[in-house]
Amino acid sequence: MDKKRSKGVTFLGWFFIVTSLLSMLTLLSPKHYIKLQGSLYNQIEFLYFTIVPFFCLFAGIYILKLKNWARKLGILIYSVSLVFTITQFIFIGSSMQKESFREFMQEGMGLKIEAQKQEIIKKYKPEYQQEAIQNREKMSNVIIEVLPIFLYVIMSLVIVWNAFIIYFFTRPKVKEQFT
Repeated sequence: MDKKRSKGVTFLGWFFIVTSLLSMLTLLSPKHYIKLQGSLYNQIEFLYFTIVPFFCLFAGIYILKLKNWARKLGILIYSVSLVFTITQFIFIGSSMQKESFREFMQEGMGLKIEAQKQEIIKKYKPEYQQEAIQNREKMSNVIIEVLPIFLYVIMSLVIVWNAFIIYFFTRPKVKEQFT
C-alpha cells in the first residue's frame, strides 16, 4: 500500500532541494572562502553554510520519498538553523546597539558619499550640486537608521520559518505519512 504525500510535505521537500542547490551555487564564489581567514565565528559560519546544503539536499530528496529518517534529518537541520539564527540575532542585535556599529556604517557610507560627491560634481550643474549632495547625505543617514530594523525583520522571519518547519514535521498527521 503506497502512502500519499501531502502538498505540504511535497512543497517542503522541494523547498529543501531548491534552496540547498541555490546555497551550493554560493560555494562557487571566492568571497565564500574569505571567511576561513576570519574569527572562530566566521569559521563556524563557513562550515555551517558549506555542509548544511548537502544535508538539506539529501533530506529533501528522501522527504519526497517519505523516509522517516529524512523527516528527522530535516527537523535536526532546521533545529540547528534555528539555534544558529537566534545566536546571530543576539550577536547582530547587540552589535547594532553599539556606537561602533554606527561609526562603522557612517565610515562605509562616507566612502560611498565621497565617491558619489565626485559623481554629482561631474553630472550636475553647479547650482544643483549642493542640494544633490545634501540629499545624498540625508539618504545615507536614513539607511544607517533603517538597516538595523530591516535586519531584525529579516532575521525574525527566518526564525519563524525555521520554527514552522520544525512544527510542521512534528505534527502527528505529517508523521504518519513517513515510513
